[in-house]
Amino acid sequence: MRERIILPLIFCVAIFFRFNNLNWDNNFHLHPDERFLTMVGTAQKIPSNFFDYFNQAKSTLNPANIGYQFFVYGT
Repeated sequence: MRERIILPLIFCVAIFFRFNNLNWDNNFHLHPDERFLTMVGTAQKIPSNFFDYFNQAKSTLNPANIGYQFFVYGT
């Protein structure tokens, strides 16, 4: 009987801590990786045509083509 109460209680506490205060930094991007990802993401544009999407040297989705010579999570 005790296990039937404890497990749901632990689950509810875990859900509370997981979803409480999700916007803790008030969109200030205090972590350097978050700030960098936001800068790269807002600088990226949809390629002008279908073939530029696959052309790594011209694609505007490639961070190296929009002024960032590296990307935090990949090349």
